[in-house]
Amino acid sequence: MDITKLSYAELQKLIQEAEAARDAKRGEELKVIVDACAKKLQAAGFSIKEGLAELANYDTSTRKRALRGSVVKVEKAYQDGVVYRGPNGEEWTGGTKGRQPAWLRELTAGFEGDALANKFAGLAVR
Repeated sequence: MDITKLSYAELQKLIQEAEAARDAKRGEELKVIVDACAKKLQAAGFSIKEGLAELANYDTSTRKRALRGSVVKVEKAYQDGVVYRGPNGEEWTGGTKGRQPAWLRELTAGFEGDALANKFAGLAVR
């Protein structure tokens, strides 16, 4: 088929048909792979749940480490413009330039994720 002779409308239709065929083929191939994986897990005495838990380690959509040359955006636990008060009355405004003060680093050491956000929320003054 010589697609250079097709009209714009014909090309659009061809693209839609090709995308539909691609999506169908992708689903078929994924099903074949999943079926084979499930059979191997069961033959080896593992549950599907155990297999899924191990497969989660291969999920690159939640990659925590940056690939070489890329930048990973880290979500901040503190909020910009919010004032945090330390144990001796010292204050720090979130989002300002420079490092976090030592008292704040000490108070939040060892916390991650939601626990860190909750720790910051407890220190917020305004």
